[in-house]
Amino acid sequence: MRWALAVLAVLLAAARPAAAQDFSREAAAAAELQLMCAADAGRLWGESLCGPLLVASPDTRQAWASQQDQAGVLLRQSQGGWAGALPADVPVANSAVDWAGLRWIMVVGPLPEEPTQRRVLLAGAAWRRIAAAIGLPASRADASHLDTERGRTLLRLEMRALATAMLSRARARTEAGRDALAFRMARWNEFPGAAAAEASLDRYEGLAAYTGVRLGLPDNPQIFAARTLDQYDRRQALGRTYAAATGPAYGLLLDEIAPGWRSQLGSHAPADLLVSPLRAALLSGRDLDRAMERYGAAAIAAEERARASAQSAPTRQ
Repeated sequence: MRWALAVLAVLLAAARPAAAQDFSREAAAAAELQLMCAADAGRLWGESLCGPLLVASPDTRQAWASQQDQAGVLLRQSQGGWAGALPADVPVANSAVDWAGLRWIMVVGPLPEEPTQRRVLLAGAAWRRIAAAIGLPASRADASHLDTERGRTLLRLEMRALATAMLSRARARTEAGRDALAFRMARWNEFPGAAAAEASLDRYEGLAAYTGVRLGLPDNPQIFAARTLDQYDRRQALGRTYAAATGPAYGLLLDEIAPGWRSQLGSHAPADLLVSPLRAALLSGRDLDRAMERYGAAAIAAEERARASAQSAPTRQ
């Protein structure tokens, strides 16, 4: 019975006229995005982040747009903007989408109520709209090694070191950043092909997240980056999502240590550009163990063993 009520609710929402809905939050978000991209004025990436905004629900496919689509699918709203149901072939995701004659900045609704989270989401999605144009296209890389016991252990150590760097200053920040790179290098050494797979995700998912934090939080972005890393520390799936946590931290470190790094990316991941200024290196077994101890390696390893054991245990019929 419960599932039938849920289906009925979705059908009713889809059938509800767009004009009867309240789109004031979407209209306010479009104004926020316009203010952020106007303040940036193309300085961060050499391209304007301004563009038409599309906020859509993956369940009902109802959408609100900041401007009219060229196919005339969406209808003008009294509160501002245009709204209607997206065709079935239009994907709904926090990304960029080409539809009805325009390249849209798309975000999944409902929008976050918390202003900081909303600005970060909007700015990150705006970067995705220009990513391909600046030579940083979307990636479908397979980083499944980051969902293995050892891969997760080294990634969580890297994230803890990055969080420490975000909350530290001067020499302590440098040392924590160097530790993060050491854990990353150890992972690449143990998993063939890991460096290329992670670089692809870092250059798209990571840079989108960095742009969101950089433009969405003009004051103290390091605190937000550290909190995000802490939230991801216990996520059950990291292979496709980790860069949303590591990306802002690496970008903010580069802003401080190597200004102008965005023009030097080439085929590199942001973390690659930190290796030389931080004098990072692949550590010997003993030195790596010592570095791991600083970030609670024993507890992380125990948690990951338990997780791997639970996953491999046969399920009862």
